[in-house]
Amino acid sequence: LCTVLKIDIQGMADVESSIVSRQAPDRSITLTADYATLKGPRIKLEKSGGKAHIGWWVDPKASVELPFLVTSPGPVQAGGKVNKKPGRYAVHAEYAVDNAGGGQLKLSLPQNQQNLEATIKPTGSWNSFIEAKLGEITLSKTGKDTLTLKALTINKAGFMNLRTIKLQPLD
Repeated sequence: LCTVLKIDIQGMADVESSIVSRQAPDRSITLTADYATLKGPRIKLEKSGGKAHIGWWVDPKASVELPFLVTSPGPVQAGGKVNKKPGRYAVHAEYAVDNAGGGQLKLSLPQNQQNLEATIKPTGSWNSFIEAKLGEITLSKTGKDTLTLKALTINKAGFMNLRTIKLQPLD
């Protein structure tokens, strides 16, 4: 037994195919390298230990874009009501950096008008991944946003191998 559903759409369909990461029930947002848009010279997606990471980040012209969807920026009210009030989030990165690598990172969230700068410190090798808190941001708007990452400075051996960025609610 088969069912066929035919849908006729007039005009162009408005489909958000680029939004991959959505808030979890605890309001956290995990952005993975698999779904990043990589721009610029040499930067590329690699796999190590069965997990994807962004590597060959050696040029300051390179950038990474990670789209996501905010459904509840602030704490959920009693009874599970969605709260549209702003919420504070810790920004954590899972990354690896050679001892001669690292540099200064700028994170931007245009929809929420937030910027954050952080130092990316060596972890011992390009395969020694750690999770580190980079700072805090405020999410104030629901809807689509894109976290853009740019290297402001890159040390001699290169910038970093990046697996994930996690936004963890603080309130």
